Amino acid sequence: MTSGTLGFGSDSVPITALVDTGSDMTFVSKTIVDKLHNPNVREAKSISVRLTNGVVTQSNQILRAGLVLGDFKTFSEFRVLEWNAYDIILGINWLRHHGEIWDLAESRLSLENGSKQHYHLQMRSLRTLDPPITLSGLGVNALSYKKAQKALREHPETTQLYLLREKEKEQDHSELPKIVDIRYEPVVKRYRGLFREELPDNLAKTRDIKHEIDTADAKPINLPYYPLSQKHRDEQE
Repeated sequence: MTSGTLGFGSDSVPITALVDTGSDMTFVSKTIVDKLHNPNVREAKSISVRLTNGVVTQSNQILRAGLVLGDFKTFSEFRVLEWNAYDIILGINWLRHHGEIWDLAESRLSLENGSKQHYHLQMRSLRTLDPPITLSGLGVNALSYKKAQKALREHPETTQLYLLREKEKEQDHSELPKIVDIRYEPVVKRYRGLFREELPDNLAKTRDIKHEIDTADAKPINLPYYPLSQKHRDEQE
């Protein structure tokens, strides 16, 4: 998403625009049209529009107005829509007309105006689930499919999202502690089947091979730096 103004000069109205590649048409909210001074609106053939919340509404008017997005200025036609979740929805027809080029690495949209001049529109990566009162500062944000489903349940009237289904990861039902240091993750996953999830009730049986080092009469080199009783000292030695 991005922000700008609808109209030029002192009669312009601040708007928030959603760049929606899933919409084949471009729309403007009826609420924004009502704020314009003497808007250029004409009657058109009624069409049905299905909103993201599943509601089907009708649009039978077209608005022609100037649009300013940063340094980019153009005249556009918008279908008037009885829906206030977003001020403007820039559909695929608008994007094709202006030769849009996405630079996902830089979160930037390149547009071409009627004079064949190119402008770069910076998209801000902010949350897109805030109430409409804060939509003026919104940007582009990608959510997982699970989070998008939750968002649609909690905000059925004010949410429009790109739903990206991520590859489902295999669920790990192991009760082993989580890997804190990612450097050890490949090793732990490779040999996960060798780790016990529960400790045995008793110690293991004595085996034929004992891992001992015979030091004869040599005493420990590293002596404890804390006081011990004579009994404990004798046991240690």
